[in-house]
Amino acid sequence: MIMKNPTSKTVVLSFFLLIISGKTFTQNSLRVSNSEIQKVRIYQSGAFVSRSVKVNLNAGINEIVFDKLSPYINANSISVKGFGEASIVGVNFQQNYLKIQKTSSEITKLEGEKDSLTIKLRYIQNKIMACNEGLAVLQANRSIGGANNGIDAAKLTALVEYQIKKINSLKDEIIDLGIKDQGLQNQITKINQQLSVLNSKQNQSEGNIIVTVNSSTKSLASFEFSYLINSNVRWTPVYDIRVKNTSSPMEFILKAKVYQSTGEDWTDVKLSLNTSNPTDRVQKPNLTPWYLNFQQEADYDMRGSRDDEESAAPMMYRLEERKGKMDTMQWSNAQIIENQLNNEYEIENKYTLKSGNVETQIEINRINANAYYEYASAPKLNSDAFLMGNIINWESLNLLNAEGSVYFDGAFVGTTYIQNTSSKDTMNLSLGKDERIIIKRTKLNEVNGSNLFGNIKEKKFSYDIVVKNTKKETVEITIEEQLPISQDKNITVNALELSGGKLNPTTGLVTWKISLKAGESSTKKFNFSVKFPKDTSVNGL
Repeated sequence: MIMKNPTSKTVVLSFFLLIISGKTFTQNSLRVSNSEIQKVRIYQSGAFVSRSVKVNLNAGINEIVFDKLSPYINANSISVKGFGEASIVGVNFQQNYLKIQKTSSEITKLEGEKDSLTIKLRYIQNKIMACNEGLAVLQANRSIGGANNGIDAAKLTALVEYQIKKINSLKDEIIDLGIKDQGLQNQITKINQQLSVLNSKQNQSEGNIIVTVNSSTKSLASFEFSYLINSNVRWTPVYDIRVKNTSSPMEFILKAKVYQSTGEDWTDVKLSLNTSNPTDRVQKPNLTPWYLNFQQEADYDMRGSRDDEESAAPMMYRLEERKGKMDTMQWSNAQIIENQLNNEYEIENKYTLKSGNVETQIEINRINANAYYEYASAPKLNSDAFLMGNIINWESLNLLNAEGSVYFDGAFVGTTYIQNTSSKDTMNLSLGKDERIIIKRTKLNEVNGSNLFGNIKEKKFSYDIVVKNTKKETVEITIEEQLPISQDKNITVNALELSGGKLNPTTGLVTWKISLKAGESSTKKFNFSVKFPKDTSVNGL
């Protein structure tokens, strides 16, 4: 079908998807390798590629082969649109395993370097062999008689000195040659690894999109086509979390680790990163009746819903732009589009992503978050004081679930994981331990013991927790302890002394919030008892 505009010579070529079996006969066959990538949308698994190209058509049937594409294209996702005096008859996708391989200039160069290094390596190894043989001769003939061989002492001394000097010289030369040998082998190993990557890429099959077009005249037509690549491409969000000092905000730097080994190079292209996964099932599972019966010999799971989900029809991909209300925010290196179902980051700068086994990092945005800082410690488990960065109402930051690398005062202190599904109002991030805050937890044995009251046994526990600030400024620190929680009515736990600590009766957590000036220390007493029947033993004590 030809859609003509009476006010313009532009004609929109109609499209329908056709999987062709058997042989297709055409009058003209055209191979097009220069299609230009307009945009790549990368999902957390998969990518959607949009291309355009102009093709000179001949009158009649034209079979246009768009080649040098990824072999991992989802055939059902292909969309083709054309503009010109013609109509699209059919579209087909196939993998080409018979493409003519041409050795790339990079492979040729590396193989030449490898040959040169191999010659040098053989030369070095021959010298090492000669040195070892000379050393063996010297060592075999160093037993020299004195007066019995008619050699005076002076000559004997000179000969011995010569032998020692020559042996040491040969040993030094063997060491130097060994270092050169290892260096050459390392270089050859690296070249072999790179050649393995390049040869694997070169020997990979390619994808071909074949478009059959019927043109009434010889003309120039423009084509736009797009497709989904199912595999071998992904992006993963990661954060750098940086804090300059306890008076500064917390900086979140969102980066994308992008990997693509699709078989096609993306050179100087516009990128967007989408948080969805087009290969996920989008059909809602349906609940089936949940029947209860007496158990038979075979125990069947009748709760259902999963079988129905597994038998659902295969998902068809709709890759058009999502419609609906959208909010747009400007970020440092990207524009974020918050759709109803996902986020998409439009990267401002163009990037080149070569097909291969290398990850590329792309910075997406930076955002500063106001935070307050305090120290925290659980001396029962670890006597160190950890600096904590706390962010109130962190949900407004629109953070992604991702691993974060934490830096304080320019130094890397460790990793954390940001989970945006947390129900807590405050996000707590550990920024490393401070050795200038000294914490000591001591068990007071003279107080501990067991007492019997009739049929009831009582065990008492007593601890001193000392916190000292050796810093030059005042610090705020939260100390955490815990009381055991009884799960039996015959086991009773009693707090005897908490030194003003706050007790959560549900969890047994005891906390002290302490403010210490420079050089100041504080002691907290933590005493409790456990009562239980004397003829029983309690797990956990």
